[in-house]
Amino acid sequence: MAIDIPSGLSTDKRARQTIRGDWLKEIFNDLRKVGADVWRVNSRLNWSNTEEAIPVWAGTYEHVEIENEQGFKANDVRFGRSNRSKAYEKAVTDKAGQIQEKDWTEGFSEKERDGYGPAQALGPRAGCMYQLYIAIRIKEDEHYKHVGTITVGFRTKPNRNKVDRILKQWAGAQSRYVKYLQKNFTLGGPVFK
Repeated sequence: MAIDIPSGLSTDKRARQTIRGDWLKEIFNDLRKVGADVWRVNSRLNWSNTEEAIPVWAGTYEHVEIENEQGFKANDVRFGRSNRSKAYEKAVTDKAGQIQEKDWTEGFSEKERDGYGPAQALGPRAGCMYQLYIAIRIKEDEHYKHVGTITVGFRTKPNRNKVDRILKQWAGAQSRYVKYLQKNFTLGGPVFK
C-alpha cells in the first residue's frame, strides 16, 4: 500500500532510514567520487493528491562533521515536516525540470520574507553556501509530474560540468530512487506536458 505524504511519511520509520541511509547517501557518494565538495544531500517530496507545490521533508544525509558541529541530525529534526520553500517552489514549477542554483553568500533575505521565513537555513548555517535543486520527475502518459526535489549543499562552488549529470540521473524518471518513490508513495506535484 502506498504511503501518503505527509501523514504516512512522518510515521514510517522504514522510509526515514531507507531514504536517508540508502538513496541520499548514494547520491552523496556519487558526487564525492567526482571530487565535488558536497556536505549534505536532502530530498523533499510533494504533498500527496495535489498539483500545488507543497514540500514535505523526506530526508537528509550529511557529512558526519556537520552532524557533530550542529549537535543533531537534520534528518531527525525535519523528517516528515512541511515547510514552505522558495527554492522548492521554483524547482518543481520549472516546466523543463532544470537545475536551480542558490548562492547563499549573497544573503538570506528570502528567508525573512512573509510566507517563507523565518527559516532554519540549516544548509547555509552548516557552511553549505552553494546549493543546487532539481525536481524529481516521473512520467505519466505524455506528461511529467514533479513530485519533489533533490537538494545538494556544497561548501565551495561546484563544478557544474561534473555534478549536473549526476543530479539529472538521480532525479530522472528512470532512476532507482524515483522508482522506489513511485512504488512506495502516493506522489503529488505539478504536472507538465
